[in-house]
Parts: sequence; C-alpha cells; structure tokens
Amino acid sequence: MELPLHIILTFSSLIYGLALAHSLSCMAEYIQNRSEIKQYWVWWIWAIIILFLSLGFWVSTYISWKDASIPMKGFVAIVTQSSIFYLTCYLFFNHINEMKKKDLEHEYYKNKKLTFILILVQYFFIFVLFDMIRDNLSINDIFHHILNYIPLPMFILNPFTFLILLAFIDNKRFQSTLSVFILLGAMIQFLFN
Repeated sequence: MELPLHIILTFSSLIYGLALAHSLSCMAEYIQNRSEIKQYWVWWIWAIIILFLSLGFWVSTYISWKDASIPMKGFVAIVTQSSIFYLTCYLFFNHINEMKKKDLEHEYYKNKKLTFILILVQYFFIFVLFDMIRDNLSINDIFHHILNYIPLPMFILNPFTFLILLAFIDNKRFQSTLSVFILLGAMIQFLFN
C-alpha cells in the first residue's frame, strides 16, 4: 500500500507544528520572565538551532520523497522521525512551572545527552533510513556509498560526529565553541544552499 505525499506531509506537519508551538511558547515565557530565570547563551544557541532543524528536517523529508512512491514503511519512518522531533523539543524546552531550578544552564546539561542523541537519530532517519527505504537499498549499499564517495574530512566533520561529541562531552568551553560553530554552519547552509 502506497500513500500520497501530501497526506503524509500534512500528518507530519501537524506533529512538527505541535513541536514548534511548544518550543516557541516556552521561549516566549523565558523572554517574558527573563528577570526570574538565569539565562544561558548556549541554551539559546541550541534553541535557535532546533528551530533551524525543524525547517531543515521538514524540507529534507519533502525532498527525499517528492519523486518517489511512499510505501507504508516509508510512512512509518516519516511519522517516527517527526515524533522524535516532537520528543526532542519537549525534552529541550520546558515551561517555567516545569523547571525545578529557574536556570537555563541547568536545563541544558540536564537533558543534553538525550537531546543530542535524539537529534542524531533524526539525522539517521532522514539521511540514511529514508534513502534505504526510498531506493530499496541494503545497509551494505549505504556503507559502500559512505566509504567510496564521501571524503574522510567530510566523514569526520559531519553532524553525526558533532552530535556524539556534544552528547558525551560536558566541558563548557567545548560545548560553547562547538555550538557557535554549528549555529554558524546552519546559518550559512540556510542562506546559501
């Protein structure tokens, strides 16, 4: 059974819309109550990056499937990825009354590992699993493509590597430096790609 793209993207868009509504309402609360909350600029960088990711993931989903027939497993993969995005937003953004401490640095490090792992899983869905399902590829085909066609510097300097490092390294200087680097990269990609 194959489903039309517009039905799948509409369903996926609803999930993204819920995630964005939650994210933006939490950000608005933080701005409105800025005197009650200890701010943390790295948290704000990642809030902006997550908003960029919502656009990037949604557009990538459309680009991945626009010329393909979508089997049921493709629909399940798209809905799963969208749902993981919602969970990521819900973990990262908390309403003020849900925060034990009114401290964005504490909030950032409290859910950092799980947030970055979930973002990593979403990249895997969009850039590996979607291709496997759409083109009916095996995991060996994907590894062959990676090993033969992606240069080593691009293989090392990619979102997968950065997200793993961010998830497991707690050094604040490292977190801030890599976060700024990723934000600049995301802005350049959105402006020029």
